[in-house]
Amino acid sequence: MFSAIKTLHQGVDVVINNAGLAHPEPLLNGKTDGWRKMIDVEELRQELREAKTHIRATCISPGMVETEYAFRLHSLHPEKAAATYDNMKCLEAVDIASVVTYCMF
Repeated sequence: MFSAIKTLHQGVDVVINNAGLAHPEPLLNGKTDGWRKMIDVEELRQELREAKTHIRATCISPGMVETEYAFRLHSLHPEKAAATYDNMKCLEAVDIASVVTYCMF
């Protein structure tokens, strides 16, 4: 894939890894596999930073963002999905896009 990109566009300037993860497992008594995967993804940016290359790594951890995620998670219960965002003020995708743009420049 990167060979084709280099041929067509003379290289890659920006790569965004949208690795947002969420797990419905309770923290104290749930399975640890999902939490381990989430921590591993977040640690990747630290490894890139420690490599001391020209790569700039940034982690954006916005908290709750209103997306289609709840509707996919609760696909059999749309009323439960809709209620996910009722009790809190969530960010929207455009808020995250603004932060990403800021980080790139």
